[in-house]
Amino acid sequence: MIFALGLALCYQLVRRRAPAVGIKPKSLEQLTTWTIVGLVIGARLFHIFFYDLPLYLAHPLDVFKIWEGGLASHGGVVGALLALTLFARGHKIAALKLVDLIAPLGVLLGAFIRLGNFMNQEILGAPARLPWAVIFGHPIDGSLPIPRHPVQLYEAVLYMGIFLLAWNLWRRAQSHVGFVTGLVLSLAFSGRIIIEIFKEPMSQVYEGGVHMGAWLSVPIVLAGLFLMSRRKARSHS
Repeated sequence: MIFALGLALCYQLVRRRAPAVGIKPKSLEQLTTWTIVGLVIGARLFHIFFYDLPLYLAHPLDVFKIWEGGLASHGGVVGALLALTLFARGHKIAALKLVDLIAPLGVLLGAFIRLGNFMNQEILGAPARLPWAVIFGHPIDGSLPIPRHPVQLYEAVLYMGIFLLAWNLWRRAQSHVGFVTGLVLSLAFSGRIIIEIFKEPMSQVYEGGVHMGAWLSVPIVLAGLFLMSRRKARSHS
């Protein structure tokens, strides 16, 4: 329900700016469908290959049970970007201009998703002795109800802040195509790397206590920084 509410808000926001990048009103629903399909497929595939591959090799039919959870945000980003690129080519729209418009809405949707995770008592934080630590009465993983970092809220606040920054910066960054996308990717996944420190491991943990989610964030951060520097340099020259 929270995911659907976030999508509805994103749809209303994109309607106001869609004409600025050449999206016709009749194509808006198609854009939404493409983006959601790309997001879900990408998120599911990344979860399968990077988080629970042994489980799905043992039970292949579980791949299709998306109602049981198992969506990785890194894959959602990759899938959505591919879908937006294909949509842009099909409608003869500049792909990066389109992604610049959608990227802030992606982190806004991410904030809604993390609120849903908080209510579902999933993606738990590590034990904490802080005044704002949260005791989940019925954690989805069956763990004990002990005080924990509310990492879902950490991410929700981070994503909301990035959305407000990028959404308000969008018009002023029109001459630097790709800058808004780079800003969103680099800030969101840099924050994700830091927040992973306060999460319970959900996948393989490498030497030094680095989670899989942190490693998967590194190339996305680098891609974001590349987009920001490349477009700024090109505009300056």
